[in-house]
Formats: sequence, structure tokens, C-alpha cells
Amino acid sequence: MRRMGIPFRPVSGISALDFAARRVRGVVCRARPPTEERRTGGHAKQARDASGTLSKTLYLANPYGFSAQQREGPLAALVSALEAAGAEVWEPFVRNNQIDRTGSGWAYRIGQADLRDVRDADGLFAVVNGCPPDEGVMVELGMAIAWEKPVFLFRDDFRRCTDSEAYPLNLMLFTGLPEAGWEAYWYGSVEEIAHPGKALARWLRDGAA
Repeated sequence: MRRMGIPFRPVSGISALDFAARRVRGVVCRARPPTEERRTGGHAKQARDASGTLSKTLYLANPYGFSAQQREGPLAALVSALEAAGAEVWEPFVRNNQIDRTGSGWAYRIGQADLRDVRDADGLFAVVNGCPPDEGVMVELGMAIAWEKPVFLFRDDFRRCTDSEAYPLNLMLFTGLPEAGWEAYWYGSVEEIAHPGKALARWLRDGAA
């Protein structure tokens, strides 16, 4: 079925007309899963590790892939630490940056591939270094917050880049975290990723951060 030239894919609880209207308004058109699934990211597909155990998929939003030196250094270290913690890491420069850039439309295709991965991953781990942080990472983080996915922030940049005394960065970056205890979702070093008392380890282990 089509409405105004837009292909309609049935979504639970949404009529064809309502679907088309939401698309025109630019509203993210995805049926919300139940509260518990929304909190844990349970609506996304999960992968199995070598032992057959379900592991959560974690989109690694980062700017490191633009530099060969950073890919081999900090990016590789982050991927290793996250995998050691039990996540299946979706690193966009590996997954979606193989598109031939000599043809037209390559930028659109990369952007759409990254958007799909953010939408389909169970959670998002964002590198928020810089003053301000990378704009692409901020867009991906915003999408994950809008889709109510678990988000985790990494910053080993000692500079403050903030508009308040409450947070070390722009307050909007923290809208996907709880008001009390947001520090558990904040990582200041690669070593902290394995900390059993922090939010990522709890989420990977128990399904709730």
C-alpha cells in the first residue's frame, strides 16, 4: 500500500494514513516496545557469541575512524575493551564505510546505513571527546536517546565544554541518562569499561543498566 508515494510497511498499532502522516511530519515512525524492552534495548536483534549465549549489540559512535592512526590506537582499544566486556560491537567505519566513494550518492548511503545500525542496535556507546564533540556522533546519540535506547558516554578529554555546573558537557547529551546516578553511564578511561559496578557491565550482564 502507498500513501503520497511513500511505501507502507505495517507497524503494530499504526494505520496506513497515520504512518504516512508521521513520515511527512518527519516523526520517527516506530512502534514503541513495552517499557521494560525500551529500557533494556530488548526490541533489537541480539547476536550469539562463540558459546551460543545471546550478546547485546552496541553501536560505537565515534570519530576515530577518520584517521588511520586513531583507528589503530584508541578505536582498536575501545573495541577490544567493549568486546571483552561481552558486547557485540557495531563499529560504523568497519560496517558501513566500504561504499565506493567514486559513485554518486555514496554519502547518502553511508548515512542511511549508520542510521539503520543505530536504530537496530540494542544500545549505543558514544565517544564524546572534543569541544564540542563530533557532530556526527551527536546526531547518532540524539537518535538513540529519541529511540529510548540505553546510552553510555566516553570522554577521556580533560577539557570542560559545558553550559552548567551539573554536567561536564552540554546538558542535552545527558537527557538519555537518569538524573541521579548518571555518573555510572560516564566513562573517563578504557579501563573503566570493565568496572562491574558501572552501568554498561550491569546492562550487559543483567539486561538493565
